[in-house]
Amino acid sequence: MNSVLIERFDKVITFINREGVSDLVSWLKTETDFFTAPNSTNYHCNFEDGLLTHSLNVVEYALNTFNFTVKKKPAYEYMRESVLLCAIFHDVCKINQYVKGEKFTKDSNNRWVTYQGYSVDDPWPFGHGEKSVYLINQFVKLKPEEMLAIRWHMGPSEVPQNGITKYAYEKAFNHPLLKIIQAADIASGAIEETIDYKALAIR
Repeated sequence: MNSVLIERFDKVITFINREGVSDLVSWLKTETDFFTAPNSTNYHCNFEDGLLTHSLNVVEYALNTFNFTVKKKPAYEYMRESVLLCAIFHDVCKINQYVKGEKFTKDSNNRWVTYQGYSVDDPWPFGHGEKSVYLINQFVKLKPEEMLAIRWHMGPSEVPQNGITKYAYEKAFNHPLLKIIQAADIASGAIEETIDYKALAIR
């Protein structure tokens, strides 16, 4: 585990005074790979500690956006704890599913070479945002707007062009908490690194 990242995570948690949070954190530390897992296989933060790195980046972006928003609309101050809670835990759905192992590709001479990369083996494929909501709710009773923010943080990328799901997302998007979390999740990708393991193998 990266001690610097853990320290930053623990500091965020001190500002979330909700029943069950300590139990959730204990579970993540003892029963999951939340603090060591990558955030993806081929995209941003696809390296060890990537999930934690991404979660902390989303917290930082979300807080910056929230603080600016509160200056314009002080009535939104009540959401501060929710912003922290949703930002730090929005991707817990990614725990215990990334497997590092040997992969194969061809080099410039058309010869097979091996490299170490990540693949997904999800033991409970329940979805993305909805899975995070379920897992968090086993320990912390989420507010309805928090559920919406976490469920739909991926935005339109998980929404079909029409149908009930599309209308549900459009309705949920009216809530400012969802907008803040979604914007932070998208923005974090602009600064987060991606390792091209295949390219490294054939150099």
